Amino acid sequence: MEPQILQSILRALPEQFVYDIPRCIETSYWEAHTESFNNPLLGEEASYHYPYYRRSILEKKMRDAALDAGLRAERKSTPSGHYHYTEIHAKDWVFTVKHAYNKYHMPQSSTFRQQGSRLNCQLQQLIMPSILGIEESVESSKFYAIIHHGADCKDISKPGFIRIGVPLEDFSGWMACYNIHDLLENLAKTPTEEDIAVIATWKERAIRNIHQE
Repeated sequence: MEPQILQSILRALPEQFVYDIPRCIETSYWEAHTESFNNPLLGEEASYHYPYYRRSILEKKMRDAALDAGLRAERKSTPSGHYHYTEIHAKDWVFTVKHAYNKYHMPQSSTFRQQGSRLNCQLQQLIMPSILGIEESVESSKFYAIIHHGADCKDISKPGFIRIGVPLEDFSGWMACYNIHDLLENLAKTPTEEDIAVIATWKERAIRNIHQE
């Protein structure tokens, strides 16, 4: 079932946006780290400031990249209004973005994530249009995936992994999960030398961070 889910995601996401995901995350880490740790006003508080600033930069970059690629992207709030998050719509999929402590970490279940994943159980039936290869979007039938990322184990100014995970409906684990290089390798085009270098970079990082805790 996992290859079909991967193909469904790739049919939904424009190629431009797939390549923009690692670019956005890479630059957000570097910019937030530079601004936090080079700011004399923060001092020892830089390590506290960094993840919040990184998240703010990253979510804005991801929304801009999605809009540039022709997708719908929104800044939404939870029912309580205490937490804001980015939601990206691509055909039969909805994506959110989340930092993870390691590549196996499951984001905490919440009302908005449970609402998002309520239709993921239907992926097992392989009956939805995007999986059958039909291009039309069914607006009322959205599957849910999380673009999650984490710092490199050797350098927190760089992302060490980027994955797109499809959670089980009860958030007990992943139904399917793909490294960013899995998506890049499966794009329907002949890779350039630059593409090959990008894929190799993310493969190497995934291996280095496989046991990150």
